[in-house]
Amino acid sequence: MSNRNLNRLTPRERQIYEALLQGATTRQVADAHGLGRQTVKNYITVIYEKLGIKNRMQLLQMAPPPASGTGMSAGGEAGS
Repeated sequence: MSNRNLNRLTPRERQIYEALLQGATTRQVADAHGLGRQTVKNYITVIYEKLGIKNRMQLLQMAPPPASGTGMSAGGEAGS
């Protein structure tokens, strides 16, 4: 996903987007941010519209890959 699309999100939308990327449920997002579940659902709808996607699966597919730098090689062993 381009940064341009992410820049369209408000700070609150960005918080919710980040929580969704981490696998949080709507209820978990609501509880963590002191919001009602319907409010979170409304935010999610707006986030999807701004990013041009239709569902959470598409959102997860748009996420950048995890940052490397763990020192692990492709084989799963730490390099020497």
